[in-house]
Amino acid sequence: MSAAFTVNQSTVVVAAAANQTLPTQESDGTNIVYYNVTISNTGNSTVTSGTAGTFTVSNALQIDADGELAVDAPYDNDGTLTMVGNAILHIRQQITDDASELGTAVVAGSGTIAYEDDASQTVFTRINATTAFSYFNLLIDNSGAAVASVEAATTCDVDGTLTIYDSDADFTSTSGNLKIGGGFANYGPFTPNSGTVTVDGP
Repeated sequence: MSAAFTVNQSTVVVAAAANQTLPTQESDGTNIVYYNVTISNTGNSTVTSGTAGTFTVSNALQIDADGELAVDAPYDNDGTLTMVGNAILHIRQQITDDASELGTAVVAGSGTIAYEDDASQTVFTRINATTAFSYFNLLIDNSGAAVASVEAATTCDVDGTLTIYDSDADFTSTSGNLKIGGGFANYGPFTPNSGTVTVDGP
């Protein structure tokens, strides 16, 4: 991408039926700060972020129904996160632990948020350490010695299905609780420690 690329207060819409890459840096190495990003890809395609720099959105990130976004750079969303229908968000690097974490507001729809790093991650459950939000489907698919840990002393609320993908995926709740409103598909290590697990789905 050219160093002359200017986002300002515009919306970048990625809509196609083929895999695409959404750059995270300009050609001179400057990090791109998107204002609004809307992912509207179709046909089992995936939009993948660049790996350099940070994937940064300042106002609103929306993934439409059937849309799929894989963030391969550190994730820094300083705006809202809206998942429409069965949207999918793959988080494959660290989430910036600031005043927004996943977003200043999180609307999960009936979508899936997947934690997939090969380094340990925090599964955030609050915005700015104060406002709780719910996942719909939560997928844990980390690898190697990485552990996905529920934000300490909170409740991780999953309205749909929690899936621990395979034997490499390690999920733990050090001092928090876990509430599952749908199903629990556990194919890997799960360590609740002192937390309480409540399954109140069908």
